[in-house]
Amino acid sequence: MSSTYIFILTHGRWGEELLKSTEMVTGGTIPDIRSFSLMPEMPLKTYQESIESAMESLPGYDFLFLADIPGGTPYNIAACYTQTHNVEAVCGLSMELLLAALDLREKLPCPQLPSHLISHFQDIGNYITDLKKLFS
Repeated sequence: MSSTYIFILTHGRWGEELLKSTEMVTGGTIPDIRSFSLMPEMPLKTYQESIESAMESLPGYDFLFLADIPGGTPYNIAACYTQTHNVEAVCGLSMELLLAALDLREKLPCPQLPSHLISHFQDIGNYITDLKKLFS
């Protein structure tokens, strides 16, 4: 089973701060995770190139993208990557989702993560979206 690298895609620096807060909760640095912050002045191409470059620098990994809100630019980029790369993606980012993804990636292959995350969150009354299935 390949290792799963998590990419957090958000508007502004929210993903970076979420990662810092999650590390505070878990008690240390979390391996195999990176945040990509789309800033107001940032050209879309620059944002996409940073994601592409990071993926290319991580051969042998599968990727799980966690996007912040439905319909936003990070969401749309994540959805596109599910169609053109070996990427799984879900939308509805929260610390609870991130903690669940961190736990499940140790137990399941990347392609199974979206369905398990969605099932878990539907069971507790929350809602997240599998972008690969939505756009397939």
